[in-house]
Amino acid sequence: MIRVGIIGVGYMGRTHCAAYEKCDQVKGVNLLTLPRSRQKAEQLAAQFPKVLSIEENPDSFFQSDINAIDICTPTPTHEQFIRRSIQARKAI
Repeated sequence: MIRVGIIGVGYMGRTHCAAYEKCDQVKGVNLLTLPRSRQKAEQLAAQFPKVLSIEENPDSFFQSDINAIDICTPTPTHEQFIRRSIQARKAI
C-alpha cells in the first residue's frame, strides 16, 4: 500500500485523485496546494475519501510519509517539484 502526494488541485489534480480513488494499492493521498487554491483542495477532500491531508507548506509535504509524488501543475513548474522530490527521495 502506498501514499501518493499530489501537487496541484486543478483539472489534472482532480483527474488523478479520481484515478487513485479506484486504485486498491493506494491507501491515501496528500495534496499540496497554494493558499489561493485551498477551497478547491477542500472540495477534492470532500469528494474523494482517500485524501488524507491538504498542505500549503512544501517542506511539510515533502517530509511527510508519502511514497510517490504526482506533479499536476503547469509544465513550466515541473522542474522545481522534480528537484524537490529527488532531494526528498520520493518516487515521481
